[in-house]
Amino acid sequence: ITITFKNCSPFFEMDSGICECVMAVDQYIVDCVIKNQSIARKGTIWIGFDDKLGYASHQYCPLDYCDEGLVYITSNDTDKQCLNNRAGLLCGECQTNYSLLLGTLHCGKCTNHHLSLLLFFAFAGAALVVLLLVL
Repeated sequence: ITITFKNCSPFFEMDSGICECVMAVDQYIVDCVIKNQSIARKGTIWIGFDDKLGYASHQYCPLDYCDEGLVYITSNDTDKQCLNNRAGLLCGECQTNYSLLLGTLHCGKCTNHHLSLLLFFAFAGAALVVLLLVL
């Protein structure tokens, strides 16, 4: 006798030998795609899988963190629902090699272009000293 176990992704559960959407997040899911075990969600709800607890969870996403349009996600790629280069639980962190941009909620690539401001301030400081000495 050969027994074959089917695995369902974390957003699905086995029901009579078929993977079905998890009931806990079913009310927030627009579409379930059994073939690649992805779900579609829409609105301000973030849906993800909590590895520590072992089940799918959902929460309201912080303002301007999540895409409110129709987004297809899998348990391995929940970052697709995040905006502005965000990632992680509730889209609360920046993607790898990105950091929070000053004065915004957006994440961006880090550059050293701001160092060119040092030249401006050095020149302006020297001009101010010369102006004070002349007066």
